[in-house]
Amino acid sequence: MRLLLAIWLISATSIAAAAAAPEMPRGLNKCKFPDPPTLLSGTEASADEMKAAGKTVRSYVNVMQDSLACIDKVQAKLDDKASDEQKAMLTTMYNNGVDQLNSVAGQYNDQVKAFKAK
Repeated sequence: MRLLLAIWLISATSIAAAAAAPEMPRGLNKCKFPDPPTLLSGTEASADEMKAAGKTVRSYVNVMQDSLACIDKVQAKLDDKASDEQKAMLTTMYNNGVDQLNSVAGQYNDQVKAFKAK
């Protein structure tokens, strides 16, 4: 009985959240962020591994920048037609992408420093 109640509460909460969510702006589904790369430990990686990791991180950065530009284009297309909720959603999505990008770049730079220090 408790399990059924828990499932019902989760379902009801999900339905309420979906109903409260703003309508996704047209074209936003094309602005997906890539998964962040797995970073190596600079203290343990070889020079070739660090070089490969650098290429992977640069590729990730380029795709993230494209995704952020995509969000900008969606926002520009909406212009004044966007609801406050849509504007907030786009801003949050963009800011989360920038935070993720900066985090990966910062972690990679830390590993490069560790590599050079060994």
